[in-house]
Amino acid sequence: MTRRASPTITREDRLSLTRLYRKSPSGTLGALVAGLLISGFYAMGPVYADRIGLDLNQLSNFMAAAIVSAMILAWPIGRLCDQFDRYRVMLVAAAVAGACSLAAALVGNASMIALVFFVGLYMGISAAIYPIAVAITNDLMESHQITAASTALLLSYGLGSIIGPLLSALFMDVLGPQGLFVSNTLVLAALILFMLVGPQHRHPTVEQQEHYYPTMPEAALGVAELDPRNTEFEESTEIVEEGIGTDPMTSRSDQ
Repeated sequence: MTRRASPTITREDRLSLTRLYRKSPSGTLGALVAGLLISGFYAMGPVYADRIGLDLNQLSNFMAAAIVSAMILAWPIGRLCDQFDRYRVMLVAAAVAGACSLAAALVGNASMIALVFFVGLYMGISAAIYPIAVAITNDLMESHQITAASTALLLSYGLGSIIGPLLSALFMDVLGPQGLFVSNTLVLAALILFMLVGPQHRHPTVEQQEHYYPTMPEAALGVAELDPRNTEFEESTEIVEEGIGTDPMTSRSDQ
């Protein structure tokens, strides 16, 4: 009864977590680590602040630093992802976040200003790991695989969200409050080690990458379907010839 054209039904692939891992190991593991870090901090961060003796006002500043820094750092990290190889950007981001997490563990309540600074920088960069993982993964996907890849990445993130609080609580039981940041540092170190020596696939050059957009794992799956970039694929044979894709249509790099 409407004059508007009906949507075109396109072929959609299903991607299991293992299949996605074979296509994009760093993207899949990056999503897992992002879920682990973010859920671990927001679940156990207030417990950490209470155990090191922060009062209510200090606890509020402690938690606010993580949220505000994620908003502030989203733009500059996105710019870096457009100008440099995203694989290397995620590697450097993991290294900086790990260093800040370790510094937060060492500072404790000795200096509130230093603690807020390191926690804010740590969480701001950690929050960017998931969208970088999405961009890295979708650079390797064909157009009909983007929605399925997003679903698998969300599953990986969800698994990390389950593990994060449990792992953080375990380390805090053994090492005390600083165990929260010690566990996060070890997780980031494991991600860095994997990216350096683990199985990898060739990634597009900076010129072949699509524009980066920050994404949040909490967004509805339907957002990927409505994104107009998912229907505007331009012909490019460069990526196909280099063995990155098999479809002559390149996929958009992010959701």
